[in-house]
Amino acid sequence: MVNYYFSLQYSAIQKTVLRHDRLWSIAGISNTLAKLNEIDLPTIAGEHDGVAIVAGGGKFTARFQDEDKAEAARKACEKCLATTLPMLEFQISNTIWPGISFNTLAKEGNPAIEELKEQKRSFRGYALSFNPHLKLCEECGEYPAQKKIVRLEDEKNDCRIAKLKEKSDNKVNRKESVKDVCRICHAAFEESKKIFHTQKAETTLQKIYQGYIDAVPPSAKRNMPPADFKDLFPDTPDERKRMAVWFSDLNNMNDKVQVWLKQENEDNVLKTFDEFRSTVVDIIVSALVRTFNKPVGKYLPFRLVVAGGDDLCLVMAEKKILNFTQNISAALNEVVADLEENNPVHPLTEQGLRILSKEESYSPKPFGFGGSFVVTSIHTPFSLIHQVGEELMSKAKKETERQGNSVNWRVMAEETSVTDDLLSFERPLFIEKTDRDKDPHGRLSFNDYLALRNTYNEISGSHMQQIVAIMQQEKNPHELDHHLKLLDANEADKSFSPLLRDEKFRDAEGVLMPERIATLFELLTIGGGEE
Repeated sequence: MVNYYFSLQYSAIQKTVLRHDRLWSIAGISNTLAKLNEIDLPTIAGEHDGVAIVAGGGKFTARFQDEDKAEAARKACEKCLATTLPMLEFQISNTIWPGISFNTLAKEGNPAIEELKEQKRSFRGYALSFNPHLKLCEECGEYPAQKKIVRLEDEKNDCRIAKLKEKSDNKVNRKESVKDVCRICHAAFEESKKIFHTQKAETTLQKIYQGYIDAVPPSAKRNMPPADFKDLFPDTPDERKRMAVWFSDLNNMNDKVQVWLKQENEDNVLKTFDEFRSTVVDIIVSALVRTFNKPVGKYLPFRLVVAGGDDLCLVMAEKKILNFTQNISAALNEVVADLEENNPVHPLTEQGLRILSKEESYSPKPFGFGGSFVVTSIHTPFSLIHQVGEELMSKAKKETERQGNSVNWRVMAEETSVTDDLLSFERPLFIEKTDRDKDPHGRLSFNDYLALRNTYNEISGSHMQQIVAIMQQEKNPHELDHHLKLLDANEADKSFSPLLRDEKFRDAEGVLMPERIATLFELLTIGGGEE
C-alpha cells in the first residue's frame, strides 16, 4: 500500500529564541517551539487522519493514506508555523511524497531528504516591512505594538529598598510596569508563565519543571520560575549579581538517530523518540533535585531556557553551577547504568541499539554529553553568552572525542574575556575519571579539581593575586617554581605552601604545571559548594 508523506524542519532556531535578552522572552519562545514540534504539528496531522512518525529536535514527518489529506495537513502546518512565529526559518516539503515507507524514499534516491537540505542552503533569511506610522514593540522593535505587558515590580526593582520598607511598615511599594509590545513578545511573556503552572505537562520543558516540583518539599510548589535574570538573586545587590548559564548537547546522537529511523515499523519511531525524551527528562530532573533540593523564596533558583531533543540550556546563580555540573553527570551515568541492567532493550543502551540496527558488527558510540558553563554578570547580553557557551561546548566535545561527559567553562566580564589570553588552563575536562585515564600524571578530571578546591579553599585572595601576577610575568615553569618558592619563603602566613608541595600540580618529572594552578584558582573564584 502506498503512503503519503511530508516533512519539515526548523533552521536558525537560535536566532528565533534570542530575539532579545529578556529571560521571559527566551524561555517563552523556546517552549513555543517545543509545543509546535511536540504537540501542535502532530495534532494537525491527526486532524487530517494522519500520524506523526518523527516529532522532535526541530524535525517533523507525518504519514497519510490519502494524498489530498496529506496536502491539506501540509498547508495547515505551514500556516501554523508562519503565523505563530513569523521570524522562524523553516523548510517544508513542496510536494507530497508517495512511497511504501519513509525509509524507502531515501534509499531509492527520491529527493525527499535533499529537498529540505537544498531549501536550507538557498534560504537563510526573512524580510518584513511596516507602515512608518505604526508604533513598534518596546521590547524587540521588530513588529507593530498591538498588546500590553503589565507587571508588578518592587519599587526601583531594588531588594535593599524593599527590605527597608518591610522593616519600617511591613509594606513594599509596588509599581505597575506597562509596555506596548507586539503579539510575538506578548505571547512569549504569557507562555513563559504557563510553562510552569499548567494542569497537564505536555512539552519537555513542562515535564522537567513538573518532575522537579513533585520531588521537592511542598513549600516549593508556590515558587515561580524567574521572569528576569535579576530574579535569580532576590537578596543580592545588583552590583554583586553574577549568573551561570549551562549548555550541554548529547554526544553521538546522529549515530543513534539513524538507527532509530531505520526501524521497519514506522510507528515505533515516534515511540522511540518518546522513550528517549522521557529518559532525558529523568536525567535533568534528577540533577535539578540534587542541586536545588531546598528552594526558598518567591522564585525558583533556576530557569530552563532550552530543553528539547538533546540540547539543554538553563540559568542559575553562579554558586550552584559547580554542583550542578557534577550532579548532571552523575545523574546521566546512573540512569544509563540502570537502563543497561533493568531495561537492556531500551533504544539508548548498547544491546538495544544493536537489536535495532540488526548488524552484528555494529558498535554503538558512548552515550554522554559535552557541556559548558559561562559565569558572568546578569547584564551581559545573552546572545554573547550563548555564542561563547556554544563555542566552549563544541571544544569540549571535540577535544574529548565524545568519549564521556565533559565540560568547559569561562568566567567573563560583560562584554569580553581576556583571562584566557593571559594564562593557560587545563580544560576542557572529563567530569569523571574512567578506565581510559591510566596515566596518574594525565589530565585531571573536573571532579578531581572540585576535590582540590575543597582542599585549598583557605588560600587567601591576596595570595592568589600575587601568584597569578608572577605566572603572567614568568612563563618558564622552572623559573616560575623558583619565584613561587621565594614568595613562599618571604611570607609569614603561607596559605599556599602545601600547594607547592602537592604532586598533583607537577608532571612526571616533577616540573610545576602552572595551567593546573590557574585552573584551580579560577574554580576557587566561582561561588559554589553546599549552602
